[in-house]
Amino acid sequence: MTKRKPNLQARLKLINSQRGVALVAFIFFIALIATAYLVQNFNISQLKNKQNRLTSQALADAKQALLAYATDNITVAFIAPPLLRCVDKDANGMINTADYPYTPENCNCGNNCPRPGDLPCADTDNNGESKTACGGGESNRLGRLPWKTLGIDDLRDGTGERLWYALSNQYKYNPRIPSNSQTNGAISLKNIDGSITNNALNNNGVVAVIIAVQAPVTRHELNGSKSMQIRSLANINDPAQYLEVAKNEDNADFAENTANGFISGIYKEIINNQPVIISNDITLPIYKSEVASLSKTIVLNEVAKALLSDLANLPAPSQDNDTSCHGHVKINDGNCMADTGSKKGYIPVSQGNDSSFSGWQTKNINSILRGDDANNWFQQNGWRNLVKYEKNLPCSVGEKWCKKINTETTIRID
Repeated sequence: MTKRKPNLQARLKLINSQRGVALVAFIFFIALIATAYLVQNFNISQLKNKQNRLTSQALADAKQALLAYATDNITVAFIAPPLLRCVDKDANGMINTADYPYTPENCNCGNNCPRPGDLPCADTDNNGESKTACGGGESNRLGRLPWKTLGIDDLRDGTGERLWYALSNQYKYNPRIPSNSQTNGAISLKNIDGSITNNALNNNGVVAVIIAVQAPVTRHELNGSKSMQIRSLANINDPAQYLEVAKNEDNADFAENTANGFISGIYKEIINNQPVIISNDITLPIYKSEVASLSKTIVLNEVAKALLSDLANLPAPSQDNDTSCHGHVKINDGNCMADTGSKKGYIPVSQGNDSSFSGWQTKNINSILRGDDANNWFQQNGWRNLVKYEKNLPCSVGEKWCKKINTETTIRID
């Protein structure tokens, strides 16, 4: 008996059925791969978003702490009030150990007195503490955020790295250079596209920058060489192992009062047909206006205290154009004189033609309003010629930098 051959139509149906199963399996396999890819990308995106949030929060917390320090260093850190003025408790004409607790630093401070607007030096040893002094070159003012000195947690960016920090010379707390609300920041900043946002050459520099250094990358040096950042114990305090180069800007090597400052953002280049991160430093600046706002509040309050506590009758202002009231060095008796013909001027140092005023040097040798710059942050930093002292010129409604002293006297800060 002969076998019957399968029907051709049935064979084709079987083949098509097998192909259909294979196609479904193939589509299912592709779907699995696509799903895995999407899940992986979603997880990576979630992780990146979390890192970005942690970085932003750490930078914001650091900035808040530094601005608090700019006021707390002088208004809170020393023991008993009055914190910005000194009291000669034994009436011997000088501030010394017998006048404790009004000494040492905020009274017996020579020409390097704590003042509004002080910022700590950077931590260059990775121990959380600021250097006690950071004069000299800019490399002395670049390091990690001194979190212990600020009295805050050990802040980290989203990748677990400690924050870095750089500050302008005139805002450092030791050795101090005269600084007030009109002192410009000296650090330039650039966007990641290379455009400059704050140019110290145009008196638009920032006071300080806080930097999230993030994960290590290959540094593309200005001379064309390349090297992977190695964050080993041996390199723990080497800025080049943490800060990057982009658009001809080396964040590890800045120069004050030049266009050479810091660049912020994620910068990538296509290398071997793949996008490669060249720089991922994220910076948060502290602006002059932010420090000035805090400083002016302190100065207005302290000048008001000094006027009200030291004199029953307030003196007449100096002449409005009396330039002998200007500057940050000592004003000798006989200069910056009270003038009864003036309604607006500066807080006088000397009696002038106001017989009711004996002059600060005679009235209170320890007042911040005296002309002596020794042990006197007010005179050392040139605040007198920024404070307008006025009679019968009341503060306007909502005027921010104006304070009423009595019914006829106000002080303002430019």
